[in-house]
Amino acid sequence: MDETSIRNEDEFSNRSISPMSEHEFRMIEIDQIVEPTQSQNMNQSGAEGYKRPRDDEENEEELQWETVTKKKEKRYKPSGIIELYISCNDKLPKQFAFAKLLKLYEITDVVKVKYINPYKIRIDLNNELMTDRLETCKEFIEKGWKFQRAMEQTYSYGVLKNVDLELPDQEILESITCPAPAKLASVYRLQWRSEKEWLPSESVRLCFQGTYLPGFVYVDGLKIKIDPYIFPVSQCSRCWKLGHTAKKCTGNKIVCPKCSGNHPNCDTQIFTCVNCSGSHISLSKMCPKYLKEKRLRELMAEFNCTYRKAMTMYVEPEKTEQKRAEEKQKYEPPPPTSTAENSFPSNERSFADILRNKPAPQSSSKKPSKKQSFGKQADNSDETWFEPGSLFSISGYKTYRKDRDDAYGGVAIIIHNSITSYMITDTSQDFNNPGIEYIAVKIGNCSDIENIVSLYCPPAVRTTHSDWERILSKFHKRSLLLGDFNGHHPNWSSKLDYRGSQIFDSLVDSTYITLNEGEPTRIRLSNGELKQSSPDISLASSDIAFSFKWSVLNETLGSDHRIIKIQTKIRCENNPSLKRNYKKADWTSYKSYLDNVFCNLVIPIDLQDAYNTFLKHLNIAADAYIPYSKINNDPAGKFVPKSYWNQNLSQLVAERRLALAQFRRNPTPNNLELWQKKVRITQKSIREAQFQNWHLFCSSLGYTTSQSDLYHKLNWIKGYKSKLHIANDKLNIFLNNLAPHSVPPDDPIFLTCRSSIEVEISIQELEKTLIRSKDTSPGCDNVCYSMLKFLPENGKLLLLSLFNKFLDTGFVPKQWRDVKIVPIPKPGRDLNCLSSLRPISLISCICKSFHSILMQRLEWFVESNNMLSTKTTGFRKCRSTLDNLSSLVLSIQLGFSKKKLTIASFIDIDNAYNNVDIKRLVCIMNDLGIGTKMCKYIYTFLKERNLIIIAEGGTICRTTRRGLAQGDPLSPILFNVATVKVCQNINNVSISQYADDFALFCTCKHITEGTRSLQVALNMLSDLLGNIGLEISSSKSKVCVFRPGHSQDIVDLKIAGESLQNVNNVKYL
Repeated sequence: MDETSIRNEDEFSNRSISPMSEHEFRMIEIDQIVEPTQSQNMNQSGAEGYKRPRDDEENEEELQWETVTKKKEKRYKPSGIIELYISCNDKLPKQFAFAKLLKLYEITDVVKVKYINPYKIRIDLNNELMTDRLETCKEFIEKGWKFQRAMEQTYSYGVLKNVDLELPDQEILESITCPAPAKLASVYRLQWRSEKEWLPSESVRLCFQGTYLPGFVYVDGLKIKIDPYIFPVSQCSRCWKLGHTAKKCTGNKIVCPKCSGNHPNCDTQIFTCVNCSGSHISLSKMCPKYLKEKRLRELMAEFNCTYRKAMTMYVEPEKTEQKRAEEKQKYEPPPPTSTAENSFPSNERSFADILRNKPAPQSSSKKPSKKQSFGKQADNSDETWFEPGSLFSISGYKTYRKDRDDAYGGVAIIIHNSITSYMITDTSQDFNNPGIEYIAVKIGNCSDIENIVSLYCPPAVRTTHSDWERILSKFHKRSLLLGDFNGHHPNWSSKLDYRGSQIFDSLVDSTYITLNEGEPTRIRLSNGELKQSSPDISLASSDIAFSFKWSVLNETLGSDHRIIKIQTKIRCENNPSLKRNYKKADWTSYKSYLDNVFCNLVIPIDLQDAYNTFLKHLNIAADAYIPYSKINNDPAGKFVPKSYWNQNLSQLVAERRLALAQFRRNPTPNNLELWQKKVRITQKSIREAQFQNWHLFCSSLGYTTSQSDLYHKLNWIKGYKSKLHIANDKLNIFLNNLAPHSVPPDDPIFLTCRSSIEVEISIQELEKTLIRSKDTSPGCDNVCYSMLKFLPENGKLLLLSLFNKFLDTGFVPKQWRDVKIVPIPKPGRDLNCLSSLRPISLISCICKSFHSILMQRLEWFVESNNMLSTKTTGFRKCRSTLDNLSSLVLSIQLGFSKKKLTIASFIDIDNAYNNVDIKRLVCIMNDLGIGTKMCKYIYTFLKERNLIIIAEGGTICRTTRRGLAQGDPLSPILFNVATVKVCQNINNVSISQYADDFALFCTCKHITEGTRSLQVALNMLSDLLGNIGLEISSSKSKVCVFRPGHSQDIVDLKIAGESLQNVNNVKYL
């Protein structure tokens, strides 16, 4: 028979058993070497062990026998086998003793035990339960045994630098706290080698449990950065092999580090490396084997993975790099002619390198992510590599992100603005595995899709069956679960691994169905072979799964994962609020139409009917001559490319995709070079087009640019912020905070009369107010200032007569009581927290025009009679925040000149505008002599207002009977009037007020004296504010001591029994 040598290109050691695919079958090469004489002799011998007799030298030369060496057959490891490595600093028990220990602690299902060395054992088990029992056995842990699963990371290591040498390890361990989910296990001070001995260094190695390595830790509250720890390359001093020390060396021979002979150090000048057989000493730091081991440890630190995982990521260096490294050794002779082994070094590159998918950590936010898109309405991206706090926006889309502190990993969901959506409160606390990154978004206006979930599970994270059950049980109906699971199963991939089995078993008992159709989603080049797999899984709940079309695009965007496209015919129900386009309004026709209407209009006697009639004709004219802005709810319907994009760039992108497709079909060096060339040309052309476009934009700015154009261009640079959507239950809580339950107060009685501010409003006042008004967002009546500016003369006279009747009778139209609330997020705050939302009130523009007239009259009356203190500077003419700051700084500087200190307390009022007592306010106005008409109207307007928020499926309304109206022109002057007695009655210390920001400060010689005076003033301030319904927030109020020198003083000031926080610096105004 013919002797056959079979060589398989796959790496058997790191693969699980699975049915061999067609692609894998093609990678098998069969080489046949026919030896007739040998095969005949072997047939003749049979089972008797025939041995070929030796002939003389002439016969041997004539026959020219070729020796065939057949390597040991490599076998697949069964998929259910779990490789576990046990190591210890002391020698481990031998086979019989180890077997008795396993039997004693009832550990079964052991398939194989292999002794790597006396200090390390590999044990294969086929049961997850038994593996966990072995890892958690207390007796083994007490013996100092360490367990490590193959391809899984158990501990993560970081380095903390510049640590005092006198600090012991236990004190360092107790002083460090780390952010969740990291858990510090131990610390170890590193040592460095001096000329004589090992000495402790200022660097400390931190060991964290699990796969998560934080980017920083807290030392007594101070945030300190940590770096990944790179393990040194160990080398034995007996055999000079890499990877172990002399203590754990299994060899019995002493090897020469120079010539690799079996003798101690010799005097030869012809070097031979023990590790690579190169012409250099075994201790050389430029040895290819040493450089490989060093690079592997760098990969382990960079990606926080095991040694075996780093082996799969390692790429052999180019020949020129190895040669350059060898030439750096001064003591080496000229290199001899290279052998056949190293004259053809590996030139293969991984597909990740081809796609330039290894950016530095500091630029990690630019790494293209793996995307799954469906319907061009939403994008799911996992492993985004965004740095926390980095800006990212796409025009017309909302972005929901969850970034990792180390700027690796991360997940994001990008949804079109036409879809009502909001992020579900962080659900990571529902899972016991912090390594799984997870974000969920709820859809509001789509009847078929309710939840979209993005997930990323790094390969090094250890998962259990219960982890996937918790994730799949979180949402049951109308849900999509998309992401990079890094798990494989024949249900969606071409191979099988342990995590894939966990996911599939969990899917069997869940309501989810895989949308994958078997097409590979990841491609990479490894050892000259194109590897294709499907770690990206698309799951849909069974009630909507059959309405989606799943496909994989021929585009990677620089990643080694292809883009997945999921399409559906579902359309979202859009009910956008229509906005009028005032730039395209026909104001001439608008004015002419209203002129004809108002000439023959009969005004009803009832004021509400009269105002309704006026408002009705305004809206009729606006609907006829002011068009509405067109809203694009279909992102595919009107696509506008970037201004720099042209047909040439589109052609280059198409050629790049074509080259990628050709390389995938036929991964040859020529196709690889062609694809790389297309990538370089496309990237260069796009960057040049972007630079030229930016240059043209900057050149367009000059001294002739108008203020409005400059404002719009700056907003364009800043980026558009998408509308925020909040869940209905949160909106209810938000409104309850703005308008708590209250009982209507008794109507007060007003007795004063001021004819100077209660006279009829003139047409000049109305004209002046309308001219100064600029268009803002309208209220619920959808009337803006421009519609009032372009009223005909008879229309303005009609509006003026209504204003005068409202002032005389104290009547308030019901449309003015409806206030539309728009919550906007405060910058840099958590959107899931209600305190991070700022309520913006949209009041009727007609109401604000009337209130602007009243505000001017009230402001004139108050200022002309000097009713406000000079310490009150907010919203007053010829005054600003500089007055408050200069007063405080002047007091501090004068104290320094006299060697005195200044104690300042900065007061924060809890929700000041919304908590003003209305009845007490109008009583103060009446005491100041403000007329009855104005007091009555203001009280009627404030005593009952309807706060309205547009939510999913309708509106949420709540009535408030206290506080000032946010966004009302009258509110600032009314707040100054309400607090008029505060600055007038506090005289023992200096006081400064700007709206609801108060500052109390005093300069004194002794700190006890100043503390006593300031405490008296705080008590008086608390009582005065309490009389008008306001309360000081002790948690937000601060106290600061300014004194010469560097010493710090602590003062104990209290408000309602709670001490104020002492700070060294404070942000004021």
